[in-house]
Amino acid sequence: MRARVSAALLLVAAGTAPLAAQETGAPVPETVRLDVYATALAFYSPPRGQVRWIEPAPLDAARGEAPLEREFVRALVARLGDRFLPGWEEQRGAGGRLRLSTIYPIGSSGRYRLAIGYRHHTEYHEGPASTQTFVVGCDRKGCQVLQRAPGAGPNDW
Repeated sequence: MRARVSAALLLVAAGTAPLAAQETGAPVPETVRLDVYATALAFYSPPRGQVRWIEPAPLDAARGEAPLEREFVRALVARLGDRFLPGWEEQRGAGGRLRLSTIYPIGSSGRYRLAIGYRHHTEYHEGPASTQTFVVGCDRKGCQVLQRAPGAGPNDW
């Protein structure tokens, strides 16, 4: 039993333990929250002629996640550029709808985990939903995606 505990502590210290084991329940400051979302959403930068709509509805409402505040979505859109729009604006043309999960801190090392759901949208069709999970690391120089993997999130929205 003692060997297992020691091994687990070494994995956590080395940063290689499963991410869920390292998550903390600490709230993420608003400025860091904006940086983390903007960094992960850059992965979804639309090609020419398309846009991305950021939905205020959370990725997994069943977990009780709160919707994004309209002011926060506007600040995020301002950071990302004019090819990102709030989800409540008219959705004409081609692009994709995005839903965001809550950001979960991983330990106290400036790393955060979140998931983003994407559904392609045209005037005539909604594509299937997919989810990506991101680990974003932030320091004084800024934030960057450290890890990205297919998510196991809800695909029924």
